[in-house]
Amino acid sequence: MTDLVVTVTPGADVHEVADRLAGLGFKVRDKLEAVGCIIGSAASDLVPQLGTVDGVASVEADVNIQLPPPGSPIT
Repeated sequence: MTDLVVTVTPGADVHEVADRLAGLGFKVRDKLEAVGCIIGSAASDLVPQLGTVDGVASVEADVNIQLPPPGSPIT
């Protein structure tokens, strides 16, 4: 399974798009309605098909970002 971020096209309903994605096998973990994104996971071979779903602007790998503790020098 690959962790993914799906960006929803402007004006599309995040919940409806999430339901369409789930119907294809996408495991929805969170719906970020305020920013138009859906977080979840799917088999890597499913990614191209997810990108064709009505209301999907893009499908990208989720990237972990680690911030330094407060007061640490930024390198």
